[in-house]
Amino acid sequence: MPFASNSASAGVGLSGVGIAPDPSASPPTTTPPLAPSIKLPKPSGNEVCGIVGSTDVIFKNGFEIADQTLAVLRTMRSVTKSPAGSGTPTITITFPAAGQTLASTTTPVTGTFTGPADTGVVVNGVLAYTSGTSFLVPDVPLASGSNTLQAVATTLPGATAQSSVSVTQGGTIGSVALTSTSLTGFAPFATVFSPVITGNVAISQLKIDFDGNGIDDVVTTSPTTPLPHTYATPGLYTARLTIVDNTTTPNPTTYVVYQRVLAQDNVELRETLCSVYGYLRTNLSAANVTSAVLAFDPDRRAHYQNLFGSISNANLPVAASRLGTIANGLISTDYAQLKVVKTFQGTTASFPMNFSRDDSGVWRIDSM
Repeated sequence: MPFASNSASAGVGLSGVGIAPDPSASPPTTTPPLAPSIKLPKPSGNEVCGIVGSTDVIFKNGFEIADQTLAVLRTMRSVTKSPAGSGTPTITITFPAAGQTLASTTTPVTGTFTGPADTGVVVNGVLAYTSGTSFLVPDVPLASGSNTLQAVATTLPGATAQSSVSVTQGGTIGSVALTSTSLTGFAPFATVFSPVITGNVAISQLKIDFDGNGIDDVVTTSPTTPLPHTYATPGLYTARLTIVDNTTTPNPTTYVVYQRVLAQDNVELRETLCSVYGYLRTNLSAANVTSAVLAFDPDRRAHYQNLFGSISNANLPVAASRLGTIANGLISTDYAQLKVVKTFQGTTASFPMNFSRDDSGVWRIDSM
């Protein structure tokens, strides 16, 4: 779904390449929400966009600097994954366990995966949130009885890996549950946990371990005590709530329930988006239009196939070099808008490049 764009700037990204903007690309009536969104971090100095140099003929040594002087390049600060389009993925479900019986009609699904930058993950068609090599889908619907949970990892060019477990939905929902105001966000992000207690439970002790390190961070006797926590470091966490019920004295009942939280890494997402742009430019420079257009949303791909296909192979590297430099932007969990700056014939202009995640969880360009 493309972002709304300012008609005055539509097509600026390609005007210096000698290509007319897409006449059918009218702004939609609604704009996808960017909130909660954050400014893209600058790693250091004037560095603005992370590209792995060994596979990108435009960004030869890492970051392209904001003043457009490609002769002056800096070393990349942190690259945790190989560039978009390289390598094959793997994926494993770590929760729930195979054969587990779940009382709720939805379940979180967590796991680990490997793959290049811009590897998307879905579970039974539901988009996952990722951080490093971990993923979380907060709520996957379950039907009564037997269910198969299938996780699929997909790279930008379409390489896939799958993992599945069978679970059973049934049984009685327990007397204690744990909810939170937010289960995912960019670190540092704050959330507030709340115990949900049904039935006759006399609390003698309530404890919560926010980050799954085995140490209880709050110990109280009140179920109304606020339980806020800020996840400062990106990663997947399992919060554990323990409640001791004295209703059954002298043999008290202990309830233990969990909530899974994923703190995303804004630097990692910045590098992912930049890597998608680098994939586009690298393949255009190699006159590989078929691969280059995979960087675009499937609904827009045919247009850009025709657009770049109208340029001779000899001129495609020139077109790639004139697409511009990523200078700033806003990102959210599902949408992003980067500002691209370019100078052509003595005039400097900027234009938005809009990204969203497709049905496989892969980030692609909606419009530019």
